[in-house]
Amino acid sequence: MSEGPGVWYVRSRGRIIGPFSRSQLQSLRDRGQLAQFHEISQDKQTWVSASTLSDLFGVRAATGPTSEN
Repeated sequence: MSEGPGVWYVRSRGRIIGPFSRSQLQSLRDRGQLAQFHEISQDKQTWVSASTLSDLFGVRAATGPTSEN
C-alpha cells in the first residue's frame, strides 16, 4: 500500500469511516480518535494497521532528562 497522498479510510470495530486526507488523519490522531491499532485503507479492500504510517506513528525521541542513578 502506498504511503503517499490520497484518500484514506479508517476501520474500527467493523465500521468504516472516511475518506480522509493525510492531514485529517493527523488531526484524528491528535484528538485521540485514531490510534496505532486502527486499520486503514486507501481502497477499502486492503487493510493495514495505522501504525504502518511512519509519519503518523513514527518513533519519537524522548524529551527531557533521563535518570541514570
